[in-house]
Formats: sequence, C-alpha cells, structure tokens
Amino acid sequence: MEKFEFSIKEANNEINRVTNLLNLYIDSKNLLFNETQPKVADPNAERVDGSMTREEKFFKYVYKCEDEQIDWWIDHLNDYLISLSNYVESELKRIGEYNDLLQKIIYYKEVYKPEENEKITWDWISKKVYSPSSTIRRMYSKHKKMRNIDE
Repeated sequence: MEKFEFSIKEANNEINRVTNLLNLYIDSKNLLFNETQPKVADPNAERVDGSMTREEKFFKYVYKCEDEQIDWWIDHLNDYLISLSNYVESELKRIGEYNDLLQKIIYYKEVYKPEENEKITWDWISKKVYSPSSTIRRMYSKHKKMRNIDE
C-alpha cells in the first residue's frame, strides 16, 4: 500500500488537479452524448441523408464510453476527491485542537492563498500573527517535527 503524506496545501492542490481531471472526463462524456442527439434539418439541403439511425449513434456512444472507461474514471476520481476532501477537513479539525497562535501560523503557511504580488515569508507571517519570526518558525518546526525550516 502506498503511503500518502500531504500537507493541507498539497492536498488542496491535489483536489484542484483531480477536479480538473474529473471535469475533463465529464466533458468528454457530454460531448459523446451530444453526438447521439438529433440534429436540426438543413433547409438548404437538396437531398436527405439517412446514413445513420439514432439507435446506431447511441450504441456508438455506449461503445466509445466503454472503450475509454469514462464511467469508471469518473467514479474513481469522484471517490478520490471525496477522500481528499475528508482528509483536509479532518486535518483542519486536528489543527483546531492546537492553540490559536499555532492555528494562525499553520493557516498562513499551508492554507492561505496569497494574492498576485504577495509572497509568504516568515517575516510576513510574523507581522500577521504579531509574534517574532523565530518563535513562529520554532512552533511550526515542532508541529511538523522538522529541523531548520528556512523557507
């Protein structure tokens, strides 16, 4: 079994990636389905083309979906997305058990999405939480059980 270790930021990034992939499969399925729908008759056409019946188009849609395993991918990506969302919720709940200062540090370091010209540094976080940079760096490294966090 693979071992997954995500920070909240990485999990949110993975959620966005999986959501995009899921939307790709759903869109391709919708495009295939739209090909089965009846088309508007062209009034300028001189002859009628009856080359493919609606049933044949539907069977072509079903076979194409089965060949590419679109439904299988949609189901599995959706399940993975739900499990990632549950992971993020449980991590945020676990973080909620810490003191307020550590919660804010973790929020700004892992969850907060900076604006375009904003860069998250330890000094920036220290200004946001009104604590010295060395203190917040030490608290975060204890939380992560790492040494010398200099990002």
